[in-house]
Amino acid sequence: MTSYRPNRRNQAAPSAPYGGTKAALRNMAHTLAMEWAQHGIRVNSVSPGFVRTAMTTYLEGSADWELKMRYYGGMPRLAKPQELGGAYVYLLSDAATYTTGIDIPVAGIVGAW
Repeated sequence: MTSYRPNRRNQAAPSAPYGGTKAALRNMAHTLAMEWAQHGIRVNSVSPGFVRTAMTTYLEGSADWELKMRYYGGMPRLAKPQELGGAYVYLLSDAATYTTGIDIPVAGIVGAW
């Protein structure tokens, strides 16, 4: 699982190192999928956006939360952890036996391309 956070201006910390590592993980999954397909091994990744966890609960309480959500460019809320489940259920199901080398963003349109 990789996460996704787009590069935004005025961040508290640089986005390049964070974004670069996440891109590397997605690329590694794709490369491993190509290398291991001949052995019947599928490799995929799931990239969640902002998810409500113990690490992110403070975000909704910040003074500028409403303002940030107005300009967020996606669904103006944190995802519930169970909203990620559909991607994993699909990848583990018989419906995905021919699915390999993909990344499924479950990001409420964060970083839509």
